[in-house]
Amino acid sequence: MDFRRKVLLGMFGLSVVALPLAFAVAYTAQNLPAPQSETTAAAGPRFEVASIKLYASDPVGWRLGHTIADSPNEGTFEATEVTVEGLVEMAYGVHHSWLIQGGPSWFLSEKFDIQAKAGSAASQELSGLSGDQGAAIKHRMLQALLTDRFKLAVHRETQALPGYALVIAKNGPKLREASGVGGVEGQWGGNAQGLLSFRKAPMATLAEFLSDSLGCTVVDHTGLKGDYNFTFQWTSVQTAAETSAGQEGGKQAANNPHMLEASEPSIFTAIQEQLGLKLEPAKNPVEVLVIDHIEKPALN
Repeated sequence: MDFRRKVLLGMFGLSVVALPLAFAVAYTAQNLPAPQSETTAAAGPRFEVASIKLYASDPVGWRLGHTIADSPNEGTFEATEVTVEGLVEMAYGVHHSWLIQGGPSWFLSEKFDIQAKAGSAASQELSGLSGDQGAAIKHRMLQALLTDRFKLAVHRETQALPGYALVIAKNGPKLREASGVGGVEGQWGGNAQGLLSFRKAPMATLAEFLSDSLGCTVVDHTGLKGDYNFTFQWTSVQTAAETSAGQEGGKQAANNPHMLEASEPSIFTAIQEQLGLKLEPAKNPVEVLVIDHIEKPALN
């Protein structure tokens, strides 16, 4: 789950993805250890039975988005209207879709309904674990499901991808040292416009927000180590992923920051004029997850 969705769900009460908080935090905010081998299912608890069906359109005729029902300490997993890309993001702790490379077109477009249940022994083991421990095991169980049913094989590698460096602008930062409790609050119309306030936030939090908004990796090079209170407002920023036709093209375009189009005052201008910071084009070393092999599953 990306930063934008986390902010919207956590701060503004909007519901795009139905996901219990414990597991949502575990798979979006924790750096969970990778399995010993990422091309074969790791040993350990597994889902004993799993039903995988193609998603049938909602009889009501509309939906806000896919739903995932899960708890790190239960032996069940349910997902509705979910792409395999979304499952891979969740299983491997990938925070942004552009950090997954490869895969056929259906990997991005076809949607599935999945119900999986672990055996009694695995369920009992999960029930005795802490939330973080249970989430780590559930990640591996989902990885095993993807390997068994989708024949998924992946590997990680570091690549130098076009992105941005967040640096201090010529006249210095316009930030206030933090006081009080932390958080993110404000009104935000997606990538279009918004007023966003950060409370007791490190620069890494701002860089994460900008990464999601711009569709590429932004790395903090300000050298500012403290926590800060700051607010900024922008009018528009249009990402390459949104202006490119199709999800596949969008993912490719998201790796090219120079394709971004913005009208004044853009988020670039707002960062510089209101925060005293600047976004400079840079090649950032980024860990990506590469899809080596995947097949459509047998449906049941």
